[in-house]
Amino acid sequence: MTACRTLNASEGGTLNASEGGTLNASEGGTLNASEGGTLNASEGGTLNASEGGTLNASEGGTLNASEGGTLNASEDSSCGGDTMTG
Repeated sequence: MTACRTLNASEGGTLNASEGGTLNASEGGTLNASEGGTLNASEGGTLNASEGGTLNASEGGTLNASEGGTLNASEDSSCGGDTMTG
């Protein structure tokens, strides 16, 4: 059993990968991936993926995906569960 995980943190940040997944944090942010998934955070933000899924946050925001799904937030775009701080 080999768990292939790729984590990259730049300028601080917290990344957690379980059972494989790719997480990238730039300029701080918190990313959590469970059972595979791809998460990308730019300029801070909180992303959570459960049971696979793709989350992308630009210029801050909060994204949550459960049981697969695709969430994209860019420059305070009202996608539903988009939370901007600052």
